[in-house]
Amino acid sequence: ADLNLGYLPGNEISVDYDDTAIVVPPATATVASASLENYAFSGMLNGYVDLGTYVGITPYLGAGIGILRSKRSLSASYFTDNADPADDFVLNDNKTQYSFAYTLNAGLAYQVSKNVSVDLGYQYFSAPDAEYAIAKDLDSYQIDKGISNHQIKVGLRYDLW
Repeated sequence: ADLNLGYLPGNEISVDYDDTAIVVPPATATVASASLENYAFSGMLNGYVDLGTYVGITPYLGAGIGILRSKRSLSASYFTDNADPADDFVLNDNKTQYSFAYTLNAGLAYQVSKNVSVDLGYQYFSAPDAEYAIAKDLDSYQIDKGISNHQIKVGLRYDLW
């Protein structure tokens, strides 16, 4: 069995799960296989307001709206040679969805020169209607709703004027 989790810049999230089992004689021969993949990509438009500069430190607040494209692909199969077709199954579920997403932002910028600041920020990201799949076991998948995350960001800010 394999379980891979990944995070890519820009809120691209990837989860992969693969499982295969084969039972050999003297037991009844069984072949089972499952695959699950969730993928999400977002595009956001954020706005920020500086709340004034005090001793070189500028606190700010921000918010944003955007779209999250999520895709799930899952398949599972189970076959046995016990001559009971009720024990066998094949499951496939593939869905691509576009959902509303938003961010809430806050942070501090410290001015190191006339036009350059070091920025420390927090961002909450949420797509409340986005769906993703979770494997409970080989023949049971749960579809959950709502993707969110918290981020701490460090960066440089260059002021043009």
